[in-house]
Amino acid sequence: MSLALETNCNIDYECLNMLIKVAGNLHKEFDKSIKQKEIKNDL
Repeated sequence: MSLALETNCNIDYECLNMLIKVAGNLHKEFDKSIKQKEIKNDL
């Protein structure tokens, strides 16, 4: 893994940044859905 990072630095970091953004968006959506479920359960 370290070799890949050294040889393909730019590509890997761009991919990592994209994955981090996607993961962050998924986490936000997941939080929203959980909160909506909690609200429904309260009702």
